[in-house]
Amino acid sequence: MMTSLIQSTPSNTTTTTQPADGSSLPGSGPQPGTRRDGPRRVFLWSIPRSRSTVFVKCMSFVENVQVWYEPYLYSYHNELLTHPDSDREQMEREAHEGLERMRPILEETPQGRAHHWRQFRYDWVKGQLEADERDKDLIFVKDSAFAIDGHYRSLPSKKAFQYTFIIRDPRNMYLSYKQAFMNEVTEVERAAFNIVNDVDVYPSDELYKKSYKLWKFVIEETGRYPVVIDGDELATYPDILLPKYFQMIGVPFKERYLRWDGQHDVIKTWKTSYEAIVACRLNGWITKAAYSSAFKQPAKPPPNLDELPDDIRYCVEVAMPYYTAMHKHRLKV
Repeated sequence: MMTSLIQSTPSNTTTTTQPADGSSLPGSGPQPGTRRDGPRRVFLWSIPRSRSTVFVKCMSFVENVQVWYEPYLYSYHNELLTHPDSDREQMEREAHEGLERMRPILEETPQGRAHHWRQFRYDWVKGQLEADERDKDLIFVKDSAFAIDGHYRSLPSKKAFQYTFIIRDPRNMYLSYKQAFMNEVTEVERAAFNIVNDVDVYPSDELYKKSYKLWKFVIEETGRYPVVIDGDELATYPDILLPKYFQMIGVPFKERYLRWDGQHDVIKTWKTSYEAIVACRLNGWITKAAYSSAFKQPAKPPPNLDELPDDIRYCVEVAMPYYTAMHKHRLKV
């Protein structure tokens, strides 16, 4: 059990996220980690396209913070290279070709605090996140919930982290998700592109299920509901929800956190995969987020289910029960 190693709410506040019916969960009681050793440590577990990178950029301007960006996701990618069902030679060749195309850009991009992409392995990340960083007040780790599935033993066990989650309406999420992949395929491939059949790196139809599974794991370990925030609601009401989030993680909120520098220079301070973060900034996956300066309100509400393409509609139908369950316990406006 990891009860003493996962925090669902900060130790210096009595606010907790309780079940909707007001009942107590097994194991609820005094919050672990009353005496904090070193910096406060917070995970933000996300699904893709949930505005989580904009959130990370915002958090990058919190005083004396160290951001880790998707270390387990890059471990997941590296594990694919050694998976028995993977075509290792082809994947290695594609990785090499991609790095060669990027070489001029990589050579002129400062590495900052990033690491070489091959360093990212689950056990290596675990050790890095357990390391002492007494010169920091906050360690903030943004990662993809599906990437840790099957690897819970590689979560930090020597330092207590507070686990928080960001979700988004599956209709908006999958539309953005598909568009991100469409930007990487040819015009000929776009017409028939299917996010279930043609995306072999991510489990498209299980993304919400794996986030829900981790969420339930945290509840079982702590006896409390962890903080959940909806990405679209955060973008619509940042002045309300951001202070609430800061209160829940035990970090003082300042009004200036609602707007930040629009350049991408702060990314150099992130601990992440150097090659991957440069590629993601260039290929559109995080380009808008990297140059963001505030949360941008959604342009329109989610579409009706019958307006969606077949592949997206299927994923939405599979995802909606998991999203709904977590959404009930989100921070509310």
